Amino acid sequence: MTRALVALAGVLLSHPQEAHNEPVVREAVDYYDISGTTARQLRAAINRAGPVTPGGKRGDGETRFNFQWQYEVLPQRDPCRLTKFIVFVDLSTTLPRWSGKSQSSSSLVQRWEKYLAALMRHEAGHKEIGLRAAAAVQERMTALPDQPTCADLERAIEEAAKEVLKQHDQDQDRYDTQTRNGQLQGVRFP
Repeated sequence: MTRALVALAGVLLSHPQEAHNEPVVREAVDYYDISGTTARQLRAAINRAGPVTPGGKRGDGETRFNFQWQYEVLPQRDPCRLTKFIVFVDLSTTLPRWSGKSQSSSSLVQRWEKYLAALMRHEAGHKEIGLRAAAAVQERMTALPDQPTCADLERAIEEAAKEVLKQHDQDQDRYDTQTRNGQLQGVRFP
């Protein structure tokens, strides 16, 4: 599982608004194609074409995240107040797509379907962790107190977001460790 974390903050000076929105999630599923008529051929194809992890290993699937945010402030002489904060999360899940099922045995197709369902469940766990992190960023920001200056508020936003995203990385790593990268959830093929 790979995580690409990019935190960009855009300051928008505007009229005060009290409403704080929920994170905006944009989701995509990408596939890499594999072929084969035996379990061994499929495993070899996954090992060749699967997504590359941060450690340089190939995995069967992955979920990537890109966190961004925009906010509005009400600049006064002092203090500077956060009036609106929106988290944007782009998440992309990559999975194998097997072409050639029709030329394979029904037992191999059944094994594949069971494996793919387990891989999708595992990646859904990564997605859930990422969405919790987005909600945590949103929650932390809406609770930020006013700051003496807008520069101080910007620093407070960046520090708070950095803490949440660091925890997100740790949670993702812990999930992979606890599930042995999905193996304990059935992500084994053949």
